[in-house]
Amino acid sequence: MNWDTSSSVGAPEQPPPLPYADPSTSGVSLPTSPNVPDRLSTSSLPSQLNGYQAPHTHSMAPGGPRPYVYARTLPSPPIVNPQPEIPPLPLPLHAEHTSPSEAPPGYDVARTPLMPIRYQFSNVGPNRMVLLPPAEAPDTRPVYHISVSSNCFVPYSFITTITRGGSPGGELVAEYELGSLVKPNVRPPTINFGRQEYKMRELFGRTKGTANRWTWYSPREDRPFGKQRFEWDFSGMTQDQKVTCKLWYTPYTLLATYTPPELPRPHDQFTQLHTLEVTPDGHEYFDEILLSVLIAESERHLREARK
Repeated sequence: MNWDTSSSVGAPEQPPPLPYADPSTSGVSLPTSPNVPDRLSTSSLPSQLNGYQAPHTHSMAPGGPRPYVYARTLPSPPIVNPQPEIPPLPLPLHAEHTSPSEAPPGYDVARTPLMPIRYQFSNVGPNRMVLLPPAEAPDTRPVYHISVSSNCFVPYSFITTITRGGSPGGELVAEYELGSLVKPNVRPPTINFGRQEYKMRELFGRTKGTANRWTWYSPREDRPFGKQRFEWDFSGMTQDQKVTCKLWYTPYTLLATYTPPELPRPHDQFTQLHTLEVTPDGHEYFDEILLSVLIAESERHLREARK
């Protein structure tokens, strides 16, 4: 059957053309799109492409060829007075740490207590003990560490070492060697104090004309009382078990009080310890007070053993 396609009956109306400029009349040459059919046939396309539905088709050319419209991207405006690039600063290979080379002003004054403080000698191991502040003190760490060792080359000669802090590796305060069966004329006792070694009789000895008093001759001149000497008085041992340490000269300032435990100890005081109470003035001589009281106790017991 032949259909007459020249008739307009039943033919769909074409939509009016879009207002595009006619290249022939505008004098501007614009590229045109190629001939594209009004409808794309979907009969030749599969209904499913690898599981996807075939896309719907739309009219690509409503009324003849249409010009292509190109989008133009404007260039960015130039940067006025750009900031110059600052190269990164080279970092040192090793960072330097700065710290004050000395104690701040008034450091020693700030540490000096305003009232007497009672310390305790506490054993921490064989031939070792520490001097502890009271439990209510701001700093409860050990003040001194004291250890005793034997001289391998001299039998019965013992070396007492005092270091600052709670370990034997602390700063060396003093060291002295004393033997029970060593004759002083053969090997005289020595004291190492202030990075200098002395013969013991140069710094310590029994007070002349007394039986229970020992004198310490301080070699330091940078203390508040200068190059002083002070005396340990053991005559009170038979009364109240207290041993006092005072300056030799007037005003006979009290520096410290040493109290050993009672012997025999009471049944309810098995943990009684030796104590050392140091006054505010005595804290200026703390190193020498501790050193001299240890030597005085050693000399006192050695003298009792020789009787």
